[in-house]
Amino acid sequence: MKRIWFFLIILCLMFSSPRSRVTVASQDRAMVHAVGIDSDDNGYKVTLQVFRPDGSGSETQLDTAKSNVFCISDTGATVEEALRHCENRLGEFLFIGHDQLIVLGRDTDLKDPGRLFSYFLRSRECYLGVRVIYSSCEASELLEADLSEGAVAAENLVNVADRHYKNSSTVRCDLVSLLNSCDTGCAVVPLAEPISSDKGESREGSESSSEKDKDKTEGDTVSAEGAAVFVDGERVFELDEGLCGALNCLLGGRESELAELRGRSGPVAVTLRHEGCEASYTLEGGRVLCRYRIRLCAVADSASEAEFSSSELCRLAEESVLQKCRELAEEAYAGNGADVLRVAAAVRQRYPGFYRQHADSRELAALCSFEFEAECVAR
Repeated sequence: MKRIWFFLIILCLMFSSPRSRVTVASQDRAMVHAVGIDSDDNGYKVTLQVFRPDGSGSETQLDTAKSNVFCISDTGATVEEALRHCENRLGEFLFIGHDQLIVLGRDTDLKDPGRLFSYFLRSRECYLGVRVIYSSCEASELLEADLSEGAVAAENLVNVADRHYKNSSTVRCDLVSLLNSCDTGCAVVPLAEPISSDKGESREGSESSSEKDKDKTEGDTVSAEGAAVFVDGERVFELDEGLCGALNCLLGGRESELAELRGRSGPVAVTLRHEGCEASYTLEGGRVLCRYRIRLCAVADSASEAEFSSSELCRLAEESVLQKCRELAEEAYAGNGADVLRVAAAVRQRYPGFYRQHADSRELAALCSFEFEAECVAR
């Protein structure tokens, strides 16, 4: 019995005495909401969005009227060193477990993702499903944008990216999927940019000063349309909103879209529901033939029924979707050697010998041929 009490006392002392990083309570640490990474002459510049519970007079994190975060930046030879410098300036340990977003600046490449994200991979706190976006400007500029809505700026940015993804105007990317994509040589990352609202300056002089001040305090907005494509760690080109929609369709991540079809009396908007996409891969004559069969459902309404017959509506819907899919294959594979459809992963599994001979991502992309089919029904 004495031995049991002895071990219990020792365990209590082990977990209560040392004030180490592991034993510091989360409320005594700086809660990081987002991390921005920019390339710098000294290595990397890291910008952190840190939660401030007493910021702007707010008593709660869910104050939708005022920002409860502040930004702090520092540089270092590695991302981890820059984070340590931020930590020293704050005078508090960082809590990364709540991090919702990693923003890559416009000059940040993915040639060595293991080194770039080593801190997040080794940290026991970091959630590996954290969202990743790419900024058309410096990451610090995007994180410091004065967003006017929502509780926390990082949550705003994630919600903006999610909304654009649901509309298929961009893609979805987290840390795990990004690392897996980099391993096969091609990664597609959502593209975001801040848009300043300088409405007060563009108003006419007859407008009252109070109205101008109201416009100036509306804050900035963020656009998250399109995606940046990295090949072998280097940013090569960008996908626009339409090509992102085709990519989501072929990868099975698109639920519906509003297609504009040309009718007899003008354009007609028709809702298309995406009911799946089947992909098959065969090796023919030293090339990989990729076949995609897309299933669609056109939701007919009074406007579309007045303009098209059921067969005509389905034919136009199929042509509209197939056109974007062909443009995507031409732009990505024939034009830039970018395996945006993850064909390499399928080839590595089905034809390992062929994959070893053509492991270079650009070479393998050049050996891909595509056939697209679409089957649409009207309801």
